[in-house]
Amino acid sequence: SFIFDTIRYNPIPPERAHELHEEGRHVHGWLHEETYDLQVGYGILNDLDLYLAGAIVDKTMHQVEEHKDLGKTENAQGIGDSRLVAKHRFWKKHVEVAGLAGVKFPTGKKGDRDSFGAKFETELQPGSGAWDGEFGIAASRNFWQRLSMATSFQYVLRGNGQHENLGDLFFYNTALSYALRKLGKYPNLSLAAELNNRWALKDNDHAEGEVFDSGGTSVFITPGVVANITKNLSGFWGISVPFYQDLGGEEDITRL
Repeated sequence: SFIFDTIRYNPIPPERAHELHEEGRHVHGWLHEETYDLQVGYGILNDLDLYLAGAIVDKTMHQVEEHKDLGKTENAQGIGDSRLVAKHRFWKKHVEVAGLAGVKFPTGKKGDRDSFGAKFETELQPGSGAWDGEFGIAASRNFWQRLSMATSFQYVLRGNGQHENLGDLFFYNTALSYALRKLGKYPNLSLAAELNNRWALKDNDHAEGEVFDSGGTSVFITPGVVANITKNLSGFWGISVPFYQDLGGEEDITRL
């Protein structure tokens, strides 16, 4: 499978971000982030699947450190970290339930520098330089031959990065979809809606300790469409609308 994801931000104004940076605060001036994710899956057993994913990452942000070029657009791009995830379906009566467990490898590029030669901070690099673990559970069920519901919980244990430990993540997602034709008929089109919750713990700088301007809660509503072209080929498009964001300190807000 191939997944393209793009995120846009409302950055802190460069002048304000520079003032905060001079005070020792961790601010970045995020503008945009794109991820091109390729995933390969294999069914080892009837109810056990293994997935390997690799990504190319492109990030842009304002220059907030060098006063003479304040607000200049900087860019970090390259190969991102890879992930290996196992999915085991352990319950299939009335509701299908699966357990998830995986590991992220620090295979991504982590030496990008800005136009002044300064190395980008950990969260601005294409790769984190850290080994992460993840585990979770997912459940789904079909109703009345047209309606589907799915929900999932996922926790990500983030490891030691280059200069700081990024905060652990907890995700909760729930989705509903309605098929225009009966499920199992092809081609088919489904209208979908998701509620996506993301909780992040605060980052921890190796030298300075807990990072004030990090962590927090974000909630998104994601309308979309699912195109089931054949039994073995489908596509999904959705746009996440920020519904609620309570971030730690002064952070760049995700926008539509």
